[in-house]
Order: sequence, then C-alpha cells, then structure tokens
Amino acid sequence: MYPPFDPIIFEFGPIALRWYGLLMATAVFVGSTIASREVTRRGQKADDFWDMLFWVLIPAFIGARLYYVFIQSPRNGNGIGHYLQNPIEILQIWTGGIHIFGAFIFGGIALWLYCRIRRLPTLKFLDSIAIALPLAQAIGRWGNFINQELYGPPTTLPWGLRIDPEHRIGPYQDFNTYPDSTRFHP
Repeated sequence: MYPPFDPIIFEFGPIALRWYGLLMATAVFVGSTIASREVTRRGQKADDFWDMLFWVLIPAFIGARLYYVFIQSPRNGNGIGHYLQNPIEILQIWTGGIHIFGAFIFGGIALWLYCRIRRLPTLKFLDSIAIALPLAQAIGRWGNFINQELYGPPTTLPWGLRIDPEHRIGPYQDFNTYPDSTRFHP
C-alpha cells in the first residue's frame, strides 16, 4: 500500500496547502462538533464548550510543537541541539514537527485551568471530548499516512506500507537489511 497522492494539495508561491494540515483541521472540526453535541446532551451549554475550545486549541498547538522540538525531534540527527543552535526554526511549523502528546498535555492543562476559572465541571467536558477524540484521531492519522509517518516495524503482511527511503527513521535506513522492497506495519 502506498499513499495515492502527493502530500501537497497545491502551492501558491511559498504557501502550500498540505493534506496533513487539511486533515488535522477536519479532525478538529468534526471532533469539536461531536463534542459540542455531547456537551449539550450532558446538560451543559454548548457556548461554554466553544469558548473553552478557543482557549484550549492554542496551547494545545503550542504544546504539540514544543513536545516535538524538545522531546521527539530527530532533526538532522541532532534533536534538540539543532533547535538550540537555530531557535528561530522552532517557529517554522511548516518545516514539520508536531506531536499529539504535547497537544494532550498542554491542551489538558488549559482545559483544566479554563474550567477551574469559569467554575465549570471539568470531568463532564472531558467525558464529552472523550466521545469525539477517537474519530478525530482516526481522521488525523490519514495525514500521517500521506506523509509516510508513524509506521510500525517491517512486515510481510499484504497490507504492509511502502515507505520511501527519505521517510525512514533509525535502523530502517540500513538498506542492506531493509531494502526498498521492505514493507512496514501501518
């Protein structure tokens, strides 16, 4: 299996619309819509949810980037060292690198603070979000598929993914052990 199209939908000068970004935005929209309905079903105000969402998405996005930069980044094989030498690149999100764990951590803290300040039931909001999160996660993962990210170990199963050499990480870059024909677990 191989992604059927280019990760870039279209480019206009230096600006590119990527499938990853479009799918992440779709995931946020779909997940938020479902969570909003669930908030209402549980007896809370949808307006409180939408207000909270504004104050949660910004820290979640910042956290997703910072987690990547400080913890996950394989940038040039140097990880955080690369960003410490080139701090302006921390802001260059278009070069890649966000991580869902950072979004969960920063977004969760922001949600807790927002609910505490507004005296809203944190657990009811978390319950409502938990209903929508798996679908949002599934939508977003298609962006990872198109970018050839987050694949598993080598496999001989028929649904194995072909990963281009430039997208392989760590030991899978050894083409004597893992030739171009190697397929990876989704």
